[in-house]
This record gives sequence, C-alpha cells and structure tokens, in this order.
Amino acid sequence: MPEIRNITIIGAGLMGHGIAQVFAAKGYNVILVDLNDGLLVQAIKNIRSNLALMADNDIGAYKDIDPVISRIRSTTDMSEATTGAHFVVEAVSENLNLKQKVFHELDRLCVLLKLRQEQNSVTESWGPISGIHRT
Repeated sequence: MPEIRNITIIGAGLMGHGIAQVFAAKGYNVILVDLNDGLLVQAIKNIRSNLALMADNDIGAYKDIDPVISRIRSTTDMSEATTGAHFVVEAVSENLNLKQKVFHELDRLCVLLKLRQEQNSVTESWGPISGIHRT
C-alpha cells in the first residue's frame, strides 16, 4: 500500500473545508472538490481566516498560513480530484440523492470507499453501487 500523501475532500462546505484545513496543516496534499466554484473560493478564504485566527491566538503561526494554503487545490471536476488520491473523504450535505450521486461517481473512480456517516444509513447512501471494497 502506498504512503498516504494525497487527500481528496468531496464537498467544500463547513465540514469539507475544515477537514481540508486539518489535512493540509498536517502536511498532506489536498484537493477540495465541489460543484460550486464560488463555494470553493469561499472555502479557501475561510481556511485562510481560520488559520489567521489560530495564529492570533497563538495556536498556530502566521508563517505557516501560506504553506498550508499552498497544499490545497480546488476543482469542480470529480475525476481530476480523485486521480492520484490515496484517500477520499465524502463531506457533502446530508441530502440522500446528492450522497447517492457522489457515491455512484466515486464507485466508478475509486477502489475503496470510506463513509463519513451522519444521518443516512450506509445502505441508503451507497445504494446499488458495484465496488466490492467497503468500510
């Protein structure tokens, strides 16, 4: 198994951009994907603001903000986002139809799926997808 270095986060909302921030701060290369370009732009701004707030409160350093931001790329293309990914996190809104659409696309693009579960059952979210590896 390859060393995990490249992380893809599906969904740039509150959870998604926060997850991306944590991975990037720990040195991982992150691709943040969302259907909405505006949300991607806002997500990067929010991450920068979060890091500055942390530095203001001596939880982080200002010198680390640009390096963290430089490890995050954004795209609206799911195929681009998952190419070369070692680990993919689903963080889309709790909308069953949207989750099923995302998992069908990930089933086509990825070997192994890991579900960040909140409200929907695993079988509802996955629906009838074909991949055999599930966690």
